[in-house]
Amino acid sequence: PHLTRGLFALHDRSRLEVFCYSLRQSDRSAPRAAVESAAEHFVDVCSSDSAAIAARIAADGIHVCVDLNGFTSGAMTELFALRPSPLQVGMLGFPGSSGGAFLDYLATDAVASPPQLEHLYSEALLRLPPSYLVTDHAQTLLHCGILPPAAVSAAWLRGGGGGGAGGGD
Repeated sequence: PHLTRGLFALHDRSRLEVFCYSLRQSDRSAPRAAVESAAEHFVDVCSSDSAAIAARIAADGIHVCVDLNGFTSGAMTELFALRPSPLQVGMLGFPGSSGGAFLDYLATDAVASPPQLEHLYSEALLRLPPSYLVTDHAQTLLHCGILPPAAVSAAWLRGGGGGGAGGGD
């Protein structure tokens, strides 16, 4: 939820009702709490199997379901293969094609999905300018515990990689 923490609060509530289904157990972090409070409906389904989650999504009447995991750790790709919603979109978690017929669209950009390779995708591509990556506009590097740019630059120039700030030693 670190990148998407502010995303759910920015939806136009007069046009959209936001549901979030969490596949992971709560880590009690501030980003998780921000997502929980931003969505009208936050549903913890981490102890449910794919069939039960798909049934819940369908019962909730979801029109567009967005997979934010893709082929990443903890993903439940089989959930989307069950087609719990009429329209399904892949976004963020995996920048490539799913290779399956279960995602209708992939939110991407021209760098992650070059136009000359579009024929290799099983999904129709929704190109978002300039980038498909979502970042929390209200969060700074300091909120993430990362050193200010000058300190990071100085550490990298010395070849030290910044130590505990995610450095490259």
